[in-house]
Amino acid sequence: MKAINIWMLGTVLFSGLMSCEMKEEIFGKEIPSETGYLTLDVNVGSSASVETKGATDNKEEFPLVINSVDFDFTKSYASFAKFKEENEDGVIELPIGNYEIEAHSPGEFAEKMKDPYFGGVEKIEITSGVEKPTTVKCKIQNVKIAMNFTSEFINHYSEWSITVDDKCGHSDIYTQENPNPAPIYWKMAAETDKIYVSGTATVKETSEKVTINQTLMKKGSADFVEGDDSYFVGGDGLVISLAPGKDVELNKTGISITVNGFNQEINENIDIEVEGDNGEGKPEPPTSGPTITIPQALYTLPADEEKEANVIISTPAGLKNITVAIKGGNEFFASIVKDLFGEEFELIGNETLGETLESMGVTLPVGGEKNYEFPVHAFFSLLLDPSTGGGVTTDPEGHVFNITVEDNDGKIVKDKLSVKVTE
Repeated sequence: MKAINIWMLGTVLFSGLMSCEMKEEIFGKEIPSETGYLTLDVNVGSSASVETKGATDNKEEFPLVINSVDFDFTKSYASFAKFKEENEDGVIELPIGNYEIEAHSPGEFAEKMKDPYFGGVEKIEITSGVEKPTTVKCKIQNVKIAMNFTSEFINHYSEWSITVDDKCGHSDIYTQENPNPAPIYWKMAAETDKIYVSGTATVKETSEKVTINQTLMKKGSADFVEGDDSYFVGGDGLVISLAPGKDVELNKTGISITVNGFNQEINENIDIEVEGDNGEGKPEPPTSGPTITIPQALYTLPADEEKEANVIISTPAGLKNITVAIKGGNEFFASIVKDLFGEEFELIGNETLGETLESMGVTLPVGGEKNYEFPVHAFFSLLLDPSTGGGVTTDPEGHVFNITVEDNDGKIVKDKLSVKVTE
């Protein structure tokens, strides 16, 4: 699907922020005295017959801006309905020249939303005495993420924590407390080509913990050809279905993942490649490099104080180095972290901090190991204790544990886990 460039929606704001000198240079022409006419309509979705269902797709509520690209002239309307009210039959007289017309869903285009957000920009030229009919086609600008925990999954596992993350600021955690979550809509960063699904689940009958660590991509799919869009863009949708799985030969329980990609507007399939370790005894080949599995991206204390926050690190080539950098979530703790651990600290072969970390319950890894668990929960008591800099975090991200892993093949992977303290 060829989605419009959402950054075009900032054109009007950009022109408004330019200096007077730049405006004179760009908008050097005087406003022409000759005029023409624009007959304007707004279309939502792929068809003019799209039924409006609410505030985000009701075109009558869409703010509207008509902006000249030749001279300093802008007409703004709080809504398309207001435009029609002020301009009979939707016809407006304009000075001749080139224009960009922008329309979008009312309200802020937020990073995460409960509904799709529509937007569009149309370019036109107004000529003398001519009536120009134009429709601004507004398409979905965010990506739909829907999690489907199958009945088999819900019946098989007693608890779970599954994180969906794009490593670009969007991350959602799904647990057994809400087995039927509503879809969420992400405002994707430019050139995002991977979405990560990771986490753990506990088998009801055996209390066995299993992990999932999958990467979702368009580019790796069997039907992908050169020229196809490899990035997740506005209008894309994903339904991520999880079910229990089992490798019969190894008698190992795991999590089976199925991903259905589709175009939200015309419901056309989008091919999605799924690769990684689904806990079924079929890990990635050695060429895939190290992996970091975060059980949940954000812990909140004291509510999550009793949870285990084990960061699971795996690499077929063996570990060469693990580096941890802690960004303090308040000024006092940040200074203590710097004094105690420095800007960052290594876990393998760290004789200086080894005794301190082991006294906290952190067992240090050995070089060459293929699997290691870093227990972030070992720091929870420190983060809660006001005498050691703990207490309520003031940074919006909380305390951030930035983890870097390098394997013996020289391959490097990074991830992070955050801890907020509320009381």
